[in-house]
Amino acid sequence: MITSPNDGTTIPSPAKGLIVYNMNATTSMVEGFYTNIGTPTAPLWVTYQQYDKTIWKFENFYDSVASAPVDQAVTSGTTINNINLGLSITVTVPAFTQAKLVTTYSVPMGTTSSNNNLSGYYGIRFLKNGTELPIGSRKSTLFASSSATSPSSRMFSISATVGDTIINNTSTPVSVTYALNGYVEPTVGSDTIRFNMWSTTDPNFNWGKGYMSVQVFTKTTL
Repeated sequence: MITSPNDGTTIPSPAKGLIVYNMNATTSMVEGFYTNIGTPTAPLWVTYQQYDKTIWKFENFYDSVASAPVDQAVTSGTTINNINLGLSITVTVPAFTQAKLVTTYSVPMGTTSSNNNLSGYYGIRFLKNGTELPIGSRKSTLFASSSATSPSSRMFSISATVGDTIINNTSTPVSVTYALNGYVEPTVGSDTIRFNMWSTTDPNFNWGKGYMSVQVFTKTTL
């Protein structure tokens, strides 16, 4: 019967509050009773159950794993803030829904040579629909090393947990895309900064891999 939570074709202009028994199990709809809590022109079918619009409900989970290292040559005095790390997630917020989106990320980064003199300001810019969302960005200072022995690399991980709220009071779903960009601002020296992982194959030298995830919690706005 019903093919999706916003199906307005199978039952044309379904009345608000209409209850049906759906026998058509799909990837997005299980068999069972459903109620239209939307409108006849913009249906929103939910499973027939006790429904409290004040309580956040876990809706979905998305994640993205870095597929390869990303290298950026750096020289003192030059800032680059848009290094594409290949880490992004697009989330769809249903019609008449308030969504709480919780993004978590961790990205390893470091030098690729035994350069003790390199120092500067490095990190991750957190983007929402292509524009930086400062509450999600994280940057850290990499100091020149005073060690007499030069390490083969100096690595650290940049991580954050970011909360964002989307209120969709319209009759159509809306999408939001979160992405991570690398940021480099060297103040002394020159080298190559590597993001995401040391290598796609072992040995990866305990760098791990760049990772981000989004948990989606929702409640109706009706």
